Amino acid sequence: MSGQRDRTTVAPQALFLMNSLLVARESEKLAQTLLALPGDDRNRVTEAFERFYSRSPTESDIASSLEFIGSYEKNLLNRGVAAEQNRTESWQAFCRALICTTEFLYVN
Repeated sequence: MSGQRDRTTVAPQALFLMNSLLVARESEKLAQTLLALPGDDRNRVTEAFERFYSRSPTESDIASSLEFIGSYEKNLLNRGVAAEQNRTESWQAFCRALICTTEFLYVN
């Protein structure tokens, strides 16, 4: 018998977390905080990584984060979402994604 639980996430666990009201509320607050910061989106992504993971993002982290946000914004724009709402929702989705990562959920 092992006293250590294996790290596994089954689909229902991941879906529960992604759709959690708590995660939705917190990602909204965090997105608003990040968007209120001075500077550009690169600086906002860096701040998000430092807050979520207590580390600076790699260049690859920054590039993929900005690509995710831009793609999400474009998708919302194509669906007719207003630009100001579009930006906030895109950053909320980014924050929600960061909250749901293994790096955020587990401490090494």
